[in-house]
Amino acid sequence: MGMNVSISVIKQARKSNNWTQQHLADICSLSLRTIQRIEKTGVCSQESLSSLSAALEVPKESLLIEKPEGSINREIPRYKVAIYILTITQLGSLLSLYFSRPVLSSEQLSIYTVVISAIYLGSLFLVAWEGLRKGGLKLPELA
Repeated sequence: MGMNVSISVIKQARKSNNWTQQHLADICSLSLRTIQRIEKTGVCSQESLSSLSAALEVPKESLLIEKPEGSINREIPRYKVAIYILTITQLGSLLSLYFSRPVLSSEQLSIYTVVISAIYLGSLFLVAWEGLRKGGLKLPELA
């Protein structure tokens, strides 16, 4: 299991010793690629953490963090999932209307299209409102 480590602490300690990534890798008996990955992702093994701690002469605890720095939250917010589902549903409804053209009159087709679009826009508005309310959706700033 990967340990989350502070990228900034590792880089700062390495640079304060005037070490290159290669030099740190040599001291830790790790590959250069491993040091590069740790400094990029902030994730390392328990063994790498021990090696880094010993080489940099810092306690392991000072290198550990709870959440990776600069990590991207890979979880898709609920409002985005709802928007995707609404969009797919809207497209499915419009496709079914398209293939129902021979059966429906043009007036029925127009009414169904307007109703489906109104439901979609209303739902989209409610989802966007919920995203704004929860803070997950941000509006652009107006000058």
